[in-house]
Amino acid sequence: MHFPFSHLTLARPLAVLDLETTGVDPARDRIVEFAVLKIAPDGRSQLCHQRVRPGVPIPPAATAVHGITDAAVAAAPPFRAIARSLAAFLVDADLAGFGSPGSTCPSWPPSSPGPGSRSGSAGGPSLTP
Repeated sequence: MHFPFSHLTLARPLAVLDLETTGVDPARDRIVEFAVLKIAPDGRSQLCHQRVRPGVPIPPAATAVHGITDAAVAAAPPFRAIARSLAAFLVDADLAGFGSPGSTCPSWPPSSPGPGSRSGSAGGPSLTP
């Protein structure tokens, strides 16, 4: 894909994240699906999309929002299995997100990563494998 954002001047790639999770508490809930659209300063783009086995049951209330069931992610890799490749995809990018403010990427890096969560450093985002 190519996005001609003539009104937007990027110095670095922009990665727009969309997460589907087991709930809305970033300290407790887990990712079940993510999509990242990475737009380069020249307008070229790359899409990274993956379902993730969260390691905990997906509550019915979450399934009602995104339609993803435990059965749908049963064969998906756990987040830890894809964390390094996702980190490499994001390392040079500025981050943006879909959804309500603070819910998609509430803290990058979080102060105390939990199991399967995200963590980062001054050198760019990294993800706990």
